[in-house]
Amino acid sequence: MTHGPRSAAGADGRPVPATPDAQLALWPDAARAAGGAPPRGGVRVAALASGSGGNALLLEAEGERLLLDCGLAPRELARRLARHGLAPRDLTGLILTHEHADHARGASALALGLELPVYATTGTLRAIVAAASRPPDGAAEPAAPPPVRSRSIA
Repeated sequence: MTHGPRSAAGADGRPVPATPDAQLALWPDAARAAGGAPPRGGVRVAALASGSGGNALLLEAEGERLLLDCGLAPRELARRLARHGLAPRDLTGLILTHEHADHARGASALALGLELPVYATTGTLRAIVAAASRPPDGAAEPAAPPPVRSRSIA
C-alpha cells in the first residue's frame, strides 16, 4: 500500500491539494482568507511540516492554539506559523507524540522560551530531558536539564 498526498474538497467543492502547508478548516473559506481565529465552534488544523526533516501540526479551536509535535527549529517554526497569521507566542500549549527528533527537536526551546505547557507521556518527557542533559559535542560537562513539571490528566 502506498501513502501519498491526497486531495480533499474545499467549501466550494474544488479539490484542495495536500501540501506541507495544507489547512483543513471547518469554517467558510472567506473567513479563513481574512485571517484570525476560527469562529466559536470552528476548528483549524494546519500541517506546518511533515516528514523526516520535522513534523508540526497546528490545532486551533475555542481560543486554544496547540502545536502537535515540534520537530522544527525555532526560526523555521516561526516562519511557518507566520504563513497562517500566527507567531510562536500565540500558541497556548504543545503536545508531543513521542521523543524522536523529527517530532520533538524544537520542543525544549519552544516550551522553555514561552513557558508553554507540554502534554506528553512520562516516558516521552523523560527521554527529552535525558537528551537535553547530554553534553553537546566536545563539551566536558553535561548541560543542565530543563525543569520538568508534570501532572496526570484523568
